[in-house]
Amino acid sequence: MDNSKGKANSAGSSLRRYNEQALKEWRDAITSSQLIFVHAPARARSSLFADSGVVSSSDPRMRTFPFPTRRPTLSELSRCFRELSTARIVSLPTVQQNAPEPQKPEKLSDEGVKTLQKVTDKIAEKDTSESTIPDGFKRLIDLARRGKTAMLRTALIAKFSSDPELLSAGASTRLPDSAGTSLLHIASASGQADTVAMLLAPVHLKAGDGASGGENGPGQSNPSAVSGVGADPTLREASGRQRSAYDVADDRSVRDAFRRAFAADEDGVWDWIGTGVPSALTAEVEERQREKRRRQRERAKATAASAKAKEAERAANKKEITEAEAREQAEVRAVQEKEAKEEEARRTERAKRLAVMNRLGARGLESAGMTPERRAQLDREKRLARRACNF
Repeated sequence: MDNSKGKANSAGSSLRRYNEQALKEWRDAITSSQLIFVHAPARARSSLFADSGVVSSSDPRMRTFPFPTRRPTLSELSRCFRELSTARIVSLPTVQQNAPEPQKPEKLSDEGVKTLQKVTDKIAEKDTSESTIPDGFKRLIDLARRGKTAMLRTALIAKFSSDPELLSAGASTRLPDSAGTSLLHIASASGQADTVAMLLAPVHLKAGDGASGGENGPGQSNPSAVSGVGADPTLREASGRQRSAYDVADDRSVRDAFRRAFAADEDGVWDWIGTGVPSALTAEVEERQREKRRRQRERAKATAASAKAKEAERAANKKEITEAEAREQAEVRAVQEKEAKEEEARRTERAKRLAVMNRLGARGLESAGMTPERRAQLDREKRLARRACNF
């Protein structure tokens, strides 16, 4: 359960809070139910029963589904409800009078009973669906699912071309929903666009195009021309969401095949709008779409080229700026180095002068910088001054 407070910060937390609120709104319906069937992974079960106050793991009405379940969608929930609420009649074998009493089998564990029940349900479901498939359609279903268009057309002609009225109806034969509803549903759900186009196309067989086994005997061709209007696109599922063949298509090429067949149906044989097909896809519309996609590719290419040119220009400008900055920094470093050398030279000169001054002393300082003649004159004057003082 989502126990956090405040505003939801992610899509997952929003969805959990919504489901918690919905679970509380269903409290009355859950309370009045005779049984409660739950299927959830081990980690999710703890979240389902924790702090909700609606369902409890200790409730005696709590059950698990006695058969495998798929993704939790509305159609899957409807299927599970039908399985749980449907009673099946199974014929038990008769016991012979003098037959030896069979040995009692060992008692199965609870896990073994569940496994056996699952296998039994699968076998019963498969037997029920296969028993209602018309004769000869198992191979047609396999060809439609695998997209073997040419082989499927040949098989349909071989099965139905002897009767012109059945040729078109053969491709529209209703099958159990568990087997795919119709050949058109199977090909559409499997993404086989070519097979869908073949099934929807009007049938026009020429002499010699029929299958073997008609009025002319095995291995001979039916010379009479046979025509048909193609498979019925208005056929829907008998239960569940009652989808048409167009509704189960997940591939764009398959949906375009339905729209092309809509455009080819000039006589308005089928209610295409009622089957979910939005509009007819004529040759002019396809040409406009191709032209539109071509212009979009050209614009995308031009945009990419422009972006690439701008990126190259930015890179060149950045390189120029970088080089100018490098030159400027080099000049600054050169000036700084020159000033540092000059300052070092000045310090050295001052140090030399200070050393000389210290070596000469006060007397030497007086004659520092004098010429030899001036220094000799200064010495004579000092000697004369000393003699005068002595007298």
